[in-house]
Amino acid sequence: MTTNRSFSYGWAAGVAMGVLMILGGIFCIGASLATGLVTVVLTGVLLVAGGVAEIIAGFRLRRHGSMWLPFLGGALSIVVGIAIVSRPFTGLATATLLIASFMVAAGLVRGIAAIADRYPSWGWDALYGVVAILLGVYLLASWPVSALWLVGTLVGVELVSRGIAWIVGSLAMRRIVREGERRVVEGAATPA
Repeated sequence: MTTNRSFSYGWAAGVAMGVLMILGGIFCIGASLATGLVTVVLTGVLLVAGGVAEIIAGFRLRRHGSMWLPFLGGALSIVVGIAIVSRPFTGLATATLLIASFMVAAGLVRGIAAIADRYPSWGWDALYGVVAILLGVYLLASWPVSALWLVGTLVGVELVSRGIAWIVGSLAMRRIVREGERRVVEGAATPA
């Protein structure tokens, strides 16, 4: 019985985690500029840390082959990371350009492939392609203003989506456990 009790606490904790993620996501959307800047700075810090680790790995591997490739890759990561951390608004603007360009390119590829192949439900992929292209073009046309909200909004939407998934998964887990308990009780009540 203790496993059932601990399991019921598990699903409740999952729901609580989901609610916290949704609230955090709503906050991130509301403070999208600050969220975007924190995201970009954290990315820069991670690039510097990864670059240092890559250089250390390169020195450790020097006996087994060339250390120059990891050294150069690590140095590049450090330089880019420092550039992002020292100029976060430029990093945010660059990230927005990359995301918008990716949306246009992905929309073109998805839309053209859907129209060319005409597989089952190809219309949905074609629609996705059109929407992605329009959104990417909008972001590019409104740049650099779109840089002030895009990254933070995407982080917030991701948190809200993940929070919903946690809640749905936790409630499904609860339903499965209760169904299993019901079957055990019915099996025990049935005479052999």
